Amino acid sequence: MKVSVLGPGSFGTAVAQLISQNVNEINLFGRNKDIINSINQKNINNVYHPWVPLNENIKAFKLENKNLIMDSDLIIFCIPSGSTRIVAEYLSGVLDDQIVISTAKGIEYPSVKYMTQVIKEETGLDNIFSLSGPTFADELIRNVLSAVTMGIRGSHKDIINLFKSPNILLDVSEDVEGVELCSILKNIYATAMGIFDTYYQGNNEHNALLNLCFKEMDSILRASGHMGLYSNFCSFGDLVLTANTDKSRNRTIGLMLGKNMKLDPSSPVNVESIKSVKAIKMMSNNYNFKTPILDFVDLAFDEREDIRQLMNQLIKRLDYSPINL
Repeated sequence: MKVSVLGPGSFGTAVAQLISQNVNEINLFGRNKDIINSINQKNINNVYHPWVPLNENIKAFKLENKNLIMDSDLIIFCIPSGSTRIVAEYLSGVLDDQIVISTAKGIEYPSVKYMTQVIKEETGLDNIFSLSGPTFADELIRNVLSAVTMGIRGSHKDIINLFKSPNILLDVSEDVEGVELCSILKNIYATAMGIFDTYYQGNNEHNALLNLCFKEMDSILRASGHMGLYSNFCSFGDLVLTANTDKSRNRTIGLMLGKNMKLDPSSPVNVESIKSVKAIKMMSNNYNFKTPILDFVDLAFDEREDIRQLMNQLIKRLDYSPINL
């Protein structure tokens, strides 16, 4: 099987390293000439993983090498959600019947479309799947025991086997969009937990609020038709990892908001977070239940709001169970 990974960033490189154990050759595509040369000449991604030797069957190319991408059986989009449509449009007319897996953790706003839907719109491909789970790239690439959920429909054992490893715990769901939605929601609620932890330091407080985040996340999944994902790695496990670990970017955003620190408006991570909140809030307005934590995070991104006052109002609203299951 010929595999191409689009995006030689932190996660894309880690995914390539993982899959390289199960294929003869894997191609990484990007735009950064320095990274491409570093991978090909030194077997190192000198920007994202400078201390981790890559397997020698990983080769890097400029994204302009469309013929190599076209010749692939499987294409993995490790592209930030803000760039996914641009790259998919760039490949429009090139792809034929390839299988695509998206790892992006974002949702297009204001269209409220998942990345698999965006890729399908631009490429016309049908077999587009998703991958998510409680994995930090710096640990995944070092073969630390990790877990992932693959959202995949139909019989594709050959694709699933590419991700199998002695250090990978893998579960599978046919709910492709549900796996994507989990990856979006866990980032929102990790941001909430970052804010909470600037005001509440007790273990009781932290875990009570984390439990409420999980209940609200699960209720959104259920209301939008994505049942039964609560036990998958992409749901509870990913929320716990992202909400509790300080190297989580979304938790860090929450900690900064809680300390009234100004966010960089040009940061792709910050932009993605704000768009995700707006998109999910738009979705939740169609559901007949309250989402006080989601509403709180939405307001917290507004620099004119007083976070302490918002927090006090939220706690009062949490005196009752906000979730109607």
